Amino acid sequence: MGDTDNSDEDGAFKDAVEHEEDIGRSITRAKEYKAMGNELFRKKAWCDAVDMYTKAIHACPRGDEHAEERAVYFGNRAACSVQLEEYESAVEDCNAAIEAKVGNCA
Repeated sequence: MGDTDNSDEDGAFKDAVEHEEDIGRSITRAKEYKAMGNELFRKKAWCDAVDMYTKAIHACPRGDEHAEERAVYFGNRAACSVQLEEYESAVEDCNAAIEAKVGNCA
């Protein structure tokens, strides 16, 4: 009976560690996409930059502790949309950035 309890605790600990590692990989991946997007933005490759910022948004964990990063990714994508004269998309991304920030402040 005691062995089962330890096994359950070990399994829960292992799951928690794996979850944290997954989050860490997601954050790293999101930052890499952002860096690629920034480079493409500097090269005025707006459409390709949009793709990278979109990947960053999808890779970034959803928790409140990552809201700041998500807001930046949305803002960067909005900047690309302005350059592409896709103003409705820019407004949507700006609103998403604000929502990420405001939602984190509540």
